[in-house]
Amino acid sequence: MHSRLRTLAIATASLLLATTTTGAAAPAPAPSGDSADSGQSAHPSVRRVRDARHDVRRVTEREGGEALSPAPSRRHGDITALRVAHAQDAVLTRVRLRSLTRHDRLFGAVVQLRTAEATYSAVVFRLLPTQRFQVSFDGGGLDSCAGLRYHLDYRRDTVTVRLPRTCLGTPNWVRARAVIDYFGPRGRNDVFYADAAPGSSLDPVPFLARVWRP
Repeated sequence: MHSRLRTLAIATASLLLATTTTGAAAPAPAPSGDSADSGQSAHPSVRRVRDARHDVRRVTEREGGEALSPAPSRRHGDITALRVAHAQDAVLTRVRLRSLTRHDRLFGAVVQLRTAEATYSAVVFRLLPTQRFQVSFDGGGLDSCAGLRYHLDYRRDTVTVRLPRTCLGTPNWVRARAVIDYFGPRGRNDVFYADAAPGSSLDPVPFLARVWRP
C-alpha cells in the first residue's frame, strides 16, 4: 500500500473506530432544527443535521497517537451538513462541504453505519488528483459490497455514498457518522486535515441518532 495512503488509512481508522470496539454506541446528538422528520415521526427515515463551520482539524501523527489542532481557515473538507436517508433498498449518506476541490495529494471520505448487529465502513479515496477513486468496504463479515456507489459533486460541494441494504444485513435502522480527511497539495506526509459529522469531535466521532427503514 502506498505509504501516504497507509498513513491516511491508519489515522482515519484510529479516529473513527475509537468507539466501535466497545459494546456501547456513543451518545447521539439531538437532531438539529433542519431534521426532515423533526417533530413528525418517532422513527424518521431521513435525518439531516448541520455541522459547525471552521472546525477542520490539523492532525499530526506522533509516536503513540495523533495530535489535533484547529485549522479554521481550511474551507476544503469543512463539513457543513450530513444527510442520511434510509429507503427500502439502500441507505444514502450525503456529506455537504464548504468546499470540495480536486487538488489534494490524497483524499478520503469515510461513511460508517452502525446497525443492531454490526458496524459497516465504506471508504472512497484516491492517492493523487490524477488517479481514479477507489472504494473499500467491510463489516458484518463482508469485505466488499458490489452495489456500493458514490458521487463527488464539485459544483455542489457534496460527497454521496449509497449502500444497498443487502450489504448491511437488511437492518430496521442505522446510525451514521462521516469523516472527510486529506493531505494538502504539498506539505509533510505526517500531517493531514480532517472534519467529522455529526458534531465537531474527532476523538471519538459520535453517531447520528437512528434512521429507520420506511
